[in-house]
Amino acid sequence: MNIPSQRMNGILAGVVLLFSFIIYFDTMAPTVSYWDCGEFIATSYILGVPHPPGSPLYLIIGRVFSMIPFSDDIAFRVNLISPIVSALAVMLLYLVIVQFVKLWRGPIKSTEDRLVVFGAGLAGSLTFAFTDSHWFNAVEAEVYAMSTLFTALVAWLILLWAERSEKEGNERYILIISYILGLATGVHLLNLLALPFMGLIIYFKKRQFAWTSFFIMMGIVAATFLVIYLGVVKGFPKLAAVIGVSGVVLMVVVLFGVTVFTIVRRHRLWSVVLSSLLLVTIGYSTYSILFIRSNQDPAIDENDPETIERAVKYLEREQYGRVFFLPREYVKDRVGNPTHRIEIIGRPAKGRDFSASQNLRYMFHSFGKQLDFLWNYQIVKMYLRYFLWQFAGRGPAGTEWVSNYGALESRQEDGVKWIRFGLPLPFVLGIAGMLYQFKKDRTHAFSVLTLFLVTGLAIIFYLNQDNPQPRERDYSYAGSFFAFSIWIGIGASAVLEKVLNYFREKPFKIHLAYGALMALILVVPGMLLSVNYHSHDRSGNFVAWDYSYNILQTCEPNAIIFTNGDNDTFPLWYLQEVEGIRKDVRVANLSLLNTEWYIRQLRDSRLPGERFINFSDAQIQGTEPIGRNPATGQPLYLEVSLWKNTPVIIPAANDPENEEGKISWEIKPTLGQGIRVQDLMVLHLIKESMWRYPIYFAVTVSQTNRIGLEKYLQMEGLAFRLKSHAVSPYDNIPGVDYGKLASNMATVVGDTAWSRDHQPGYRYRNLDNPDVYFNPNIVKLLQNYRSAFLQLARYETLKFHDKRKEPLVTDDEVERFRQNALERLELMSELIPEDVIPVMNEDMLLRHGQNYLQLGEIEKGKDIFRNLHDSAQPAIVGNLLQLYTNLGSLDEAISVLEKWLEKFPNDTAVVRVLREYTDKRDQATGS
Repeated sequence: MNIPSQRMNGILAGVVLLFSFIIYFDTMAPTVSYWDCGEFIATSYILGVPHPPGSPLYLIIGRVFSMIPFSDDIAFRVNLISPIVSALAVMLLYLVIVQFVKLWRGPIKSTEDRLVVFGAGLAGSLTFAFTDSHWFNAVEAEVYAMSTLFTALVAWLILLWAERSEKEGNERYILIISYILGLATGVHLLNLLALPFMGLIIYFKKRQFAWTSFFIMMGIVAATFLVIYLGVVKGFPKLAAVIGVSGVVLMVVVLFGVTVFTIVRRHRLWSVVLSSLLLVTIGYSTYSILFIRSNQDPAIDENDPETIERAVKYLEREQYGRVFFLPREYVKDRVGNPTHRIEIIGRPAKGRDFSASQNLRYMFHSFGKQLDFLWNYQIVKMYLRYFLWQFAGRGPAGTEWVSNYGALESRQEDGVKWIRFGLPLPFVLGIAGMLYQFKKDRTHAFSVLTLFLVTGLAIIFYLNQDNPQPRERDYSYAGSFFAFSIWIGIGASAVLEKVLNYFREKPFKIHLAYGALMALILVVPGMLLSVNYHSHDRSGNFVAWDYSYNILQTCEPNAIIFTNGDNDTFPLWYLQEVEGIRKDVRVANLSLLNTEWYIRQLRDSRLPGERFINFSDAQIQGTEPIGRNPATGQPLYLEVSLWKNTPVIIPAANDPENEEGKISWEIKPTLGQGIRVQDLMVLHLIKESMWRYPIYFAVTVSQTNRIGLEKYLQMEGLAFRLKSHAVSPYDNIPGVDYGKLASNMATVVGDTAWSRDHQPGYRYRNLDNPDVYFNPNIVKLLQNYRSAFLQLARYETLKFHDKRKEPLVTDDEVERFRQNALERLELMSELIPEDVIPVMNEDMLLRHGQNYLQLGEIEKGKDIFRNLHDSAQPAIVGNLLQLYTNLGSLDEAISVLEKWLEKFPNDTAVVRVLREYTDKRDQATGS
């Protein structure tokens, strides 16, 4: 059957689309995920305002998907956007590669042409489909998959324009691209980085290269970028601050009128320019929904951009501080150090009582240090490492065949695993494709190179990322990986052309070429699909939903819980605003508590019958004092302030366990020599509560963020509750309410038993399923469950030992404590088995084994201890030796020492100890 080439191209594009979508859908997250996903799903569902600079088009599309009832889970509905748009991006990449190969081969006239051109598209697009970062973006509710789609769409359309630029009506492609660029700003501003690529395609189509015209073109591209970015995206709100919203509307109307005039009068160039600007503006208008909804005060209203002034701050991302090109080296949250640029979420001191405010400017380092930071951290670690993840392989730092590239073993980061795909063939093929395109079609190769660099290294220079980052940032560079995949396709075309040319006189050459194409697809995209599948399969992973549910159910009714960051905040927002779970609990994010808009929203969002923040707007804005600074005696404003170790006393009446009628502790500086706004707010909420409602800290909140309250915090599950009396530890175990801890941890809530209201019990779905993939960050998070179970078991174990010493306690009562402790340990292993969720902390393993020993389960304890024989921690080795000595297990003790000496053969002290243990064993056995 002889199918026309154009139709065959469409069929293959459809196959690429369908195949990639099936894979993405099969591996898609079944519900809410971590990081920004919970926020995007919740704000899509309620049409709220997400973090700056917002993604209004994504929210609109997300809202539409949230209303389509193809699943009971709203998160599943919104998640589905990403597989669809990611598959479309892969399809467009196929079409882009086909267009580029046709540029030097010419129209498709033969079977050989089809094989080379379409084969190149298949190899390159399917390779990109299964790269690490694009696949990651494709299976959860995030904006980066849609951003990649817009980049792909612009690239394809400008190549279509180039193909048809001599035909009547070719301007329509420029106009639709302009509208798409405007729409894309409502997803992510990364799409504007496609402008240089577009400019080069247009330039090389219309002009022969000359330095003068080339620099003119570059100036036009730069001006276009500035007009869209500064003039439209950021300029309209600033303009509205000067001439008002009505003035801006009038300007748009005038622009529309002038555009119509130029079209009517047939001013071709100006009509295209003005029409493009008008379409960009129309596309950008999706931002109006954020400002409209903010005025309606949705439950999630970040930065509260309901006034022009706040809208400007929102679009400028002032919440996150300013980022500049220089210096290239600085550290977050450092006050009083003139050699580092200070990056503080919140308001800096205004100079009243905070001399370090003079440091709120970026200071220059030595040029050598800046270059070192730029190269080794920002380029090598934060880009080249990510790039090689896609096309060479990804693996844990410190393991065999893995180059660290700045990855830290201590933080369990991933480096570059060169043999992950057998050989780094995608990387090699891409480099070959780049060289081949420069040989065949230098101008368009330069265009692809520009896209590759601008969406990769140029972002590094613009963002000026500080060290450390809270998460890996590889998802930001998907546009660069998209560009490199074009070269992978071109590299495949080079291989196929070489095969056809080498066997040109052979009748079976076409069959060999087909075989070569099949081999390429199997060993490049096929290998990526096979190797990356498990680590990108989110099916069955309910950790974010369950963990957040368990945090909320830890809290008593009408509680306030302090959370630390995105992962213990956004999924909670999702559960409350979308699923309607525990809406009585107020979630107070400590990072956001540094901002005036968030404090004001918390103040106005009252608990039933309560107002738990009593600051006026002026006090929240920092223009009126909130009291006296106990450190200096000066007026205290709600801002970063100088601080010293300061005692605090809060009344604690009506607590029979507190004879003094007060709690008292010392608050120390938390930011250099200063104290943060969030700490002042925590103190204020505690004072204002007067114990009328429960206050909790999530277990993920670090000790430094709990303002010294340790002796008054009692663990009740995944949160610590603030008590109105000092909490007594039990045998050096920190304060724990064992009754509530057991009620929460040991009560397993099934799929039909969970509640939107307060009830004890936790969900642990699929944590025992070896087929579900849990990444290292999730495995680390899940250790909180294991730690809580070990706390329970330890308590019951100690009770067992204590009760054995009491003469009036029966053997049955003593045995009950022993069985309770064993049940806790067995339930932990049943719900969170070690072969599915590895134990990542050696101290935790040691405690686990010690519990079994003290409960008389010697062999179970030894089984656990054997996992510690390779430990490089002296304390762990010392504990093992003591335990094995007490048990008389000399062989086990000798094994520990021998393992140690394998790592540290020159440790003479251990050599002597090993000799002593060997002598003891020989004496015991009579040898």
